[in-house]
Amino acid sequence: MRIAFINVVMDGDYQYIQEVPLGIASLAAFLREKGYAAPICQCPGSQGDEGFAAAAAMEADVYAFQLTMVNFLAVRRCIALIRAVRPQAFVVCGGPFLVTISEEILANEKSIDFIVLGEGEYTLLELQIGRA
Repeated sequence: MRIAFINVVMDGDYQYIQEVPLGIASLAAFLREKGYAAPICQCPGSQGDEGFAAAAAMEADVYAFQLTMVNFLAVRRCIALIRAVRPQAFVVCGGPFLVTISEEILANEKSIDFIVLGEGEYTLLELQIGRA
């Protein structure tokens, strides 16, 4: 089982493209420690579809995104490109933005399959085990 962490970064969110948010790095490290492949892909949202091409090219069973108010529309577009290539992909989102509006997002965004609230290490592990 392979979970790809896709970080859609917007202008002003980072200084260098190599900067990975600590939360994503921690989740990926935890799953790797448990024996799962967990690559991280940085996608500059300001580059549009060209910036999302690397994410759409990644082969994974699960695609995980950090969702924020700033990157929401760009994440939606990135998910659409992934689903165009891999319609069976399972998409999970997390991040502090989702705490107050998770139910609304799940009801209105059919491209998002699952939302993680709070710390995600064990939730993602259980998801991986359940999908194996």
